[in-house]
Amino acid sequence: MQKLKGIGPYTAGAIASIAFGEPTAVVDGNITRVLTRLHDLPDDITQTATKKKLWALAQTHLPPQRPGDFNQALMELGQKICLPLAPLCHLCPIAAPCLARQRGTQPERPVRPPRQKTPHYDVAAGVIWRDEIGRGPFLIAQRPLDGLLGGLWEFPGGKQENGETLPQTLIREIHEEMGIQIIIPHPHTTPFTHIKHAYTHFRITLHALHAQLASTPDQIQHLGVANHAWVTLPDLEQYAFAVTDQKIIKVLSDE
Repeated sequence: MQKLKGIGPYTAGAIASIAFGEPTAVVDGNITRVLTRLHDLPDDITQTATKKKLWALAQTHLPPQRPGDFNQALMELGQKICLPLAPLCHLCPIAAPCLARQRGTQPERPVRPPRQKTPHYDVAAGVIWRDEIGRGPFLIAQRPLDGLLGGLWEFPGGKQENGETLPQTLIREIHEEMGIQIIIPHPHTTPFTHIKHAYTHFRITLHALHAQLASTPDQIQHLGVANHAWVTLPDLEQYAFAVTDQKIIKVLSDE
């Protein structure tokens, strides 16, 4: 039956036992929870060896008569009694032989690998004005075409490194990516907005700062960017920005 497309071990076992009365075990999430608690299994259930062990245990418990009813009862036991966070052990018909109940390890079963903490990065982004802050054109950059958010435009900047202040991060990143010097005069050393955003594998807080160009515009190089442009707020409609930079644009428009 498993040779049929879309039919795995669980579906095959359920069909064989429930529809045809064959003594074939079934293991789903509910039965996994019941079995790991019944036997107090300390093994990681995501590992192949543990999965095989659970299928073998399920098969040993399977009675020769009415296997389909047994499989459904075991699933329902996990669904309604052997609950993930608060198992109703006082109502459980197999509470007496349950090793996890005897040892008080029900909350620890089944065992799964610890969730990896999602990395978080602080990122500095600059609204770099060519002349006076708040007046005239400012600088935007196009992200490299082959990277994350490739080809989109942004307010240039980058990830903060250990020991850096956000102004130091912005000054370094702009020099590394575009070969120019900027200054961040007081009182603009404090970000004018903070934007939180989650990607698939990491999170960022984007800190936007005002800055001024200290080099000449013709000194700009494309070291870590694909292109650059000097724009005013009305010009931005011509460019495609990521959602975080769109939020910076909204803040600038509201000022």
